[in-house]
Amino acid sequence: MPDITVICSLGRHPASGRPRAAIADARALAFALSIGDTVRAVHVGNPESPGLRDYLGQTAARRSLDCLDVIEVLEGRDIRPALIDYLRTQQPGLIFAGTRAEDGEGSGMLAYDLAAALGYTLVPAIDGLSPTVDGRFALTQVLPRGRRRALEVAAPLIATVDAASAPRPVFAQARARRGRIQTITPSVECPEIEAPTVRPARARPKRIKVSGGGSAADRLRAASETQAGQGQLMIDPDAEDAARAIADYLRTEGFLAQR
Repeated sequence: MPDITVICSLGRHPASGRPRAAIADARALAFALSIGDTVRAVHVGNPESPGLRDYLGQTAARRSLDCLDVIEVLEGRDIRPALIDYLRTQQPGLIFAGTRAEDGEGSGMLAYDLAAALGYTLVPAIDGLSPTVDGRFALTQVLPRGRRRALEVAAPLIATVDAASAPRPVFAQARARRGRIQTITPSVECPEIEAPTVRPARARPKRIKVSGGGSAADRLRAASETQAGQGQLMIDPDAEDAARAIADYLRTEGFLAQR
């Protein structure tokens, strides 16, 4: 089994707001410890964060981390250049991560960006991995509705671990205290991230209810005809009156905001 590197991010406790290990990345680490002989974990951010010791205290298959590499990058800067440079230096055969970050942007694109930059094969949402006789890896990929798909991929490989299927890590406080955090200063520049633009969401228009049964002509008639006692019949109206009537109808149906 080649060397495994697990990318670890920080999550946030939903009740207290305390920084903690991200659940998806913690299970990815437990998965790596359960199958690998040499496992390394890396985090990009503040090495003083108390939530990082949660990773040092996690055990799986009676193994845990002795050291956690932390690439020191200030908040608000792009972590990808530093992480790519670190992985190019280490050259692990396998890279594991959770499907997406638990706190922050959480777009789920980091694994795809790393695979494109490093030239690794990417397989998302796996819950099983074993080496084959020809140096390749047999993977089990999680699909929607509980289905599974068997794949065979060659290293080097980046895989995101399905949090629902990965083993649940066991936490040991003594191991968390004994573990060591190694701070790494990046040798590449990490530019600032542009602040996102936040605006109120627009109200989605309501869909017109259309009858699902009958022929196409029946459905078209149900969508276009006006029921008795509804609507307004206008014969040769003025342009302003017609526009006002249309606007009133759209407001009634919820397509335009009420004034």
